[in-house]
Amino acid sequence: MKILYFSEMIPINSDVHNIIFILNRLKELKKKDYIKLYPVRLNNILYSKRILRNYTLDLDEKSTQVKTINYIKIGYNGFFEYASNNLYKIYQKTHPNIVHIHFAFPEGYIGSLLKKKRGLEYILTVHGSDIHTIPFKGVEYRKKVCQALNDAKHVIFVSLGLLKTAVEIGYEGREYSIVPGGIDLNLFKPLNKANNSNKKVVGFIGNLNYIKGADRIPLIVQNTLKLDPRIKFEIIGEGQYRKFVERILSREIKAGEVKVTAYMPNASLPGIMSNWSIIIMPSRNEGAPTVLEESMAMGIPAVISGFSGAEELLDESFLGEIIKQDDSIEESFAEKITKLAGKSPGRESIVRYAQKFGIDSTISREIEIYKRYVK
Repeated sequence: MKILYFSEMIPINSDVHNIIFILNRLKELKKKDYIKLYPVRLNNILYSKRILRNYTLDLDEKSTQVKTINYIKIGYNGFFEYASNNLYKIYQKTHPNIVHIHFAFPEGYIGSLLKKKRGLEYILTVHGSDIHTIPFKGVEYRKKVCQALNDAKHVIFVSLGLLKTAVEIGYEGREYSIVPGGIDLNLFKPLNKANNSNKKVVGFIGNLNYIKGADRIPLIVQNTLKLDPRIKFEIIGEGQYRKFVERILSREIKAGEVKVTAYMPNASLPGIMSNWSIIIMPSRNEGAPTVLEESMAMGIPAVISGFSGAEELLDESFLGEIIKQDDSIEESFAEKITKLAGKSPGRESIVRYAQKFGIDSTISREIEIYKRYVK
């Protein structure tokens, strides 16, 4: 089986965390002797500020060659026909049985242009912002996202919440599946805790932007410390709100109550997270956040905001708490954090629950989908 894998999120290095869900899939597919993989990376020159050449991506013991398509996109306008023509040239050279595209826009839209022009069928996986954020930027964005969804032979949603939102914006729902993003259960598992202090550690990992609720973090931290000064916070991430978070929490950072660090190699995260008692996710919107699945696999309970699909993610009470998105959300987060910090966590139950998120299970389900359409 030959698979052409097309996405702007195919990483350049194997140690990135914020797009680990793509890397995990590539690693698992590369293990299959009966699968030949052809990854194609889309590169917006204006965003990356460089022309990207073809490159080799390390995938544990194996590596794979990644083809690149450089193009220009500004907002909802771009050289999409140019990109689709280049994708078709790669298709002609590789003759894949399956074209699997990740993200509805711009990648899925480029795939839909190729279908209309060349009759090329594709499977589309949507992950989050391409459904819950991009279509709401304007009518043209919504049209392009809906075209990508409705022209796909099969759509894979990483959560039921995303499917519901897709239907609301115009997805006709012909052939689809719900398949979790998939995590490395050999890496993310319970470890012996290195934290010997009497302080509970609350963690956050993610893009420090508006959608992820980074602007809510300072008040959550300050309100929590008022209720329980024994709690510490570790914030891992980059983004437009990082300086804001560091400025507002400068006193707490100097006092050692808060630590803010940049993204780190994925293999380093379990050692950091093993000290955490709770993970927080104050997002305004999410798909099926990989970091939440990873933290569950380590037995860490969560406090998350009530975005669409939150009940699906924390559908058992022992997994954590869901906070209503209202004007008092920061205070509510603080109350639930201190409540959870005072409990004896049922880590074993959380770890057992998380086993369903393993990447091997995700890939097995996706391969079954491929088999329906292999020519």
